[in-house]
Amino acid sequence: MEYTNEVLEELKKLNENLAKLHEPKMFKIGDVARILKINNNQASKLFKRADFPALTNCGDNKIEQTALFNWLQTRHADYEENDDEFEI
Repeated sequence: MEYTNEVLEELKKLNENLAKLHEPKMFKIGDVARILKINNNQASKLFKRADFPALTNCGDNKIEQTALFNWLQTRHADYEENDDEFEI
């Protein structure tokens, strides 16, 4: 739970900084792995999930920062609501 809150806080800060620039920030697999503190294989699996809002048609797998932030918030809310183990 603490790990999840740390990730959400980091993304919230990134999101606030991005809003100041008014241009979307795109993350690649390596960026997502670094942010979520997982390895590249795990991040690559995320990009293949149906519920993960990645852009996979553009040659490189990417996800827009706010989409990642919103997806993590949804996953965190599901975790808290169901009292389950949080899984990426």
